[in-house]
Amino acid sequence: MLGITVGVEAPDLPKALVLSAGTYFYGEELRAWWRGRTSEAHVPPERRAAAQAVHTALGPDQWRLLAEAFLALHAHAPAEDFPEEEELRSIRAPTLIIHGDRDWFFPVVVPVALYGLIPASELCILPNAGRAHVHSHAD
Repeated sequence: MLGITVGVEAPDLPKALVLSAGTYFYGEELRAWWRGRTSEAHVPPERRAAAQAVHTALGPDQWRLLAEAFLALHAHAPAEDFPEEEELRSIRAPTLIIHGDRDWFFPVVVPVALYGLIPASELCILPNAGRAHVHSHAD
């Protein structure tokens, strides 16, 4: 999300961007979808054990607290903080968009839409990969 912001707000700064499981709340349809999310929908039952294994400081329901805090981001930011389609089209830096096809936060339609909007972009959808796989591979 930060990479998208830099690409829009300071288009001459980045030589290239890599958006790893990145997204933005562009368009009213995606914003409405996000407003309707719940912590239970955001972290499905099969992902809760993995989320809890990583974040243990606040006890067994930490997955829920983290999901609620993440979902609340939209409520605390005005709509003008999120780029519209025309702003995404203005990103000039060559951009690689990487996304797992099993990302439980954002469906594949989101990176595909970004790919269609950012002019100098390439799209890499990783098969059988979720959000954590996209962020954590070091090999």
